[in-house]
Amino acid sequence: METDLQNQNEEEFRSPEKKELRGLGGWLALVGIGIILSTIINVYQIYGFYVQVIKSGLWQALTTQGGKAYQPVLAGIIASEMVVNGIVILLFLYMAILYFSKNRRFPKFFTGVLIFVLIFTVLDLAATCTILPFEIVMQPGTIIRVSMPVFGCLIWIPYMRKSKRVKATFVRPPGA
Repeated sequence: METDLQNQNEEEFRSPEKKELRGLGGWLALVGIGIILSTIINVYQIYGFYVQVIKSGLWQALTTQGGKAYQPVLAGIIASEMVVNGIVILLFLYMAILYFSKNRRFPKFFTGVLIFVLIFTVLDLAATCTILPFEIVMQPGTIIRVSMPVFGCLIWIPYMRKSKRVKATFVRPPGA
């Protein structure tokens, strides 16, 4: 009897704390805002860049064999960027669904997407540096573009792995 009462008291003591940590508040709100803003910004920037590349004639110049600006490798890099950036947008949209449905897959999926974006960003930079001079590639905007996924991984991956709020919030099974 005393053990049952003791267990009940321990549960009551822990319940308010768990209730406070459950939900998309706290630092998780920043994660949600980041997912939404990143998706919108990516769509806007990618659309703007690729429309400009195509409308300006740069794409045709890079891909026309025998032309002065013909760069099949650079054209391949740009085409790869188009495909991967499209995939990243789809991943972010799916990630938003997992986030707002509080699906238990979210923390691992989020971590995987962050790592994927970091790896792609570094590989894209390395490939571009093999074609264009380092001084042209390494502009302040490039450094910021590479730094963002690095810092994102350093901050959010440990948070997803250690946070009590994450463990208490993302509990819904897939399809629930």
